[in-house]
Amino acid sequence: MQRTSGGYDPNNLGGPPVEPGYPYGNPEKPYFKLHGSDMPWVFGNLQPLRDANDLKSVQLESGYFASFVRTLDPNPPAAYLQVRGYTNTTQGVKQSGPWLPVANDQGPMKLLDFPSVTSDFQDLPQCAFLKYPISYYIDGGL
Repeated sequence: MQRTSGGYDPNNLGGPPVEPGYPYGNPEKPYFKLHGSDMPWVFGNLQPLRDANDLKSVQLESGYFASFVRTLDPNPPAAYLQVRGYTNTTQGVKQSGPWLPVANDQGPMKLLDFPSVTSDFQDLPQCAFLKYPISYYIDGGL
């Protein structure tokens, strides 16, 4: 997830920098993402909102999660979104494109934000340094 909030942070390293106009941090700036800090996006209950894209990203990402729970496919059907009036999520899904399954050791993966972006795996050099094959992550650490 490209946006997060809170989470376990004993060293006060996480969260975006506080700037004028962003008393809760500017989510457009780079910052550490911490374990558990993605839960407001999964369940759709982020407070306070830091900017307009916080709301849109929460709606999009909780929509992906709900669709996956309901259908085992993170891509919500367009008709489902339309009948409920989920215009921000509809816009985000159109801009982001479908969430594709992992096809090989290059990916793809989805970088979750508003809009989300499809990308190759980003940490392959780190995996090589640690001498972990990508199958370690794809197969769940087995």
